[in-house]
Amino acid sequence: MPPRWQVMIPAGRGSGNGAFGARGLGALLLAAVAAGCGGKSDAPRHLLLFSFDTLRADALGCYGQPLDTSPHLDRFAAGGVLFEQAFTHSPKTAPAHLAMLTGLYPRTHRVGNLETAGEQRLSADVPTLAEWLVRAGFHTAGFTDGGNVTGSLGFERGFERFTDRHTPFDQRLGEVLAWLEDEAVDASRWFAFAHTYAVHDPYFSGARFRKRFVREGYQGDLIGDSKALAAVISAGDDRAPKVSPGRKLVANFWRRQDLDAPEDLTYLQELYLAGVAQADEQWGAFLKKFEQLEQAEETLLVATSDHGEEFGEHGRTRHDQLFEEILRVPLIVRVPGAEYAGSRIAAPVRHVDLVPSVLDLLGVSDGVSASFFQGQSWAEWLVDGAPAQPRPVYAEHRSLTRNDLDLWVLRQGDRSAHLSRAGLEAFDLALDGAEQRPLAAEPLWLGEFERVAAEQRAELDKRSKQFAPAAGPKNSSARARSELEALGYMEEQE
Repeated sequence: MPPRWQVMIPAGRGSGNGAFGARGLGALLLAAVAAGCGGKSDAPRHLLLFSFDTLRADALGCYGQPLDTSPHLDRFAAGGVLFEQAFTHSPKTAPAHLAMLTGLYPRTHRVGNLETAGEQRLSADVPTLAEWLVRAGFHTAGFTDGGNVTGSLGFERGFERFTDRHTPFDQRLGEVLAWLEDEAVDASRWFAFAHTYAVHDPYFSGARFRKRFVREGYQGDLIGDSKALAAVISAGDDRAPKVSPGRKLVANFWRRQDLDAPEDLTYLQELYLAGVAQADEQWGAFLKKFEQLEQAEETLLVATSDHGEEFGEHGRTRHDQLFEEILRVPLIVRVPGAEYAGSRIAAPVRHVDLVPSVLDLLGVSDGVSASFFQGQSWAEWLVDGAPAQPRPVYAEHRSLTRNDLDLWVLRQGDRSAHLSRAGLEAFDLALDGAEQRPLAAEPLWLGEFERVAAEQRAELDKRSKQFAPAAGPKNSSARARSELEALGYMEEQE
C-alpha cells in the first residue's frame, strides 16, 4: 500500500444532512431579487470570493498542517470563521465551481469540464451568484485563470467585467486590486470573484519555496523545476515524444513518477506544499494592500477551493477520486467586524450551501425562494450554532477514461460509502477517517445507502430536466486548449 500523506496531519471526519429543494425557475427568482432586495443596512456591503484551485484543506496550518505553509491564510482564518468540514461535490474544476456558484449539484446543473462528455453551457434558467447580486444592485467582476473556468461554459454570466485567461497569481491579484481601486471604488455594492491555478499541478514553484519544503537527497526521476525539466527533455530524455509541444512539459512531469515508489509520493507532496506556500505569500501581499482600502471594512471575504489533491492515499495521484483528501476543502469566511473572529464550525457544510449563505449574510435573500437551491444556508449558525442533525455530503464523478472512477459518494454521520461500477465500499469514519479499511459487511446500512443513492440520483435527474442546457462549445478555443494542455487535462485527465 502506498504511504499515507507523510508531511500532513490526517484530515478530520465529515458528515451531513439536508433535503433537496422544491421546484423554482431562475428567471422568476432573479426578478424577485431585482424587485425587492435592497439589502439590510447592517449587512456587509461587498463580497470578495477567492478560489484556490486544487487546494486540499490539510495543506494549511489552520487545518492542521504542521509545516509553515500558510501564515497569511492562517492569519486570515484567525480573524474570521473557519469551517472545519467543508466539502466539494466533484473532483473536477468546472462542475465543482458551478456547484459553488449556483447552489445546485453537478448532476443538476449538468456542466462538465471542457473536452468531456458532460461539456455543455450552463442553462439560462440557472442563475449564478453574480446574477443574483447584479440584479440586487451590485457592481460585478470575475477574474479566472481560464481553462475549465471559462466564459464559454457559463462562468461569465452576471459579471459586468469578466476575464478568463491564465495569469500568474501575483498579477491576477494586481488586476483585482486595480478593479477595486479604479472601477469599484465608487460602487455602493460590489462582488468580485477571483480564481487561480497557482496550486495546481505540475508543481513548479519558485526555487526559494522548493528550498524550504523539498528535502535534499531525492534520487528518483521526478523533476520539480520547470527549467531543469525542459533542459532534460531538450537533451533527449523525452518521456512523451508524441504529445504536442503545449503539453510536453506536464506530460513529462507525470510520466516520470512511480506510484509504487514512496520517495516519489513524498517528493510530490513536498513540491505541492512549496506551491501552497508561494500562493499563500502572494495572497498575503494582496491582503495587506486590500486591508488598506476603505472598502475592506465593509467586505464579506471568502476563501475556498474547488477540490483537493491525492498523493497515493488511494492508489492514484492528482484528483480523480472522491475520498476525503479530494472532497474536503478549506472554507474561511471573514465577516466585517471582529464579532466572529476565530470561530470554528465543526458541522459539515457543502459547496451548494455557499450561495444561499452569502445571500443571507449580504442581506439580499428577501424574496429569494430558498427551495430553489439544493444547498441550505449556514448564515444563522454564526449566531445560533450548528444544528444537531448534520447535513449529508453527496459527491459524484463520471469519468471518460476509467469505468471504476464512475463514483457516487455519500458521507453521513460517521459513515461514508462509495458506489462505483466495481461495487460498494463503506467506511467507519470514527475509526478510519482516512478511509483505508472498507467494512467487511453491513447489509442493512449498505442496502439503505444504495436506496438513498438511487433516490437522490433520480431526484437530481428529475430536477436537472428543469434546466435545458445550452449547447457547449464544440471546440475549445486555441487559448483554452493551450491552458488545458499546460494543466495536463488534454492527455490523461478529463
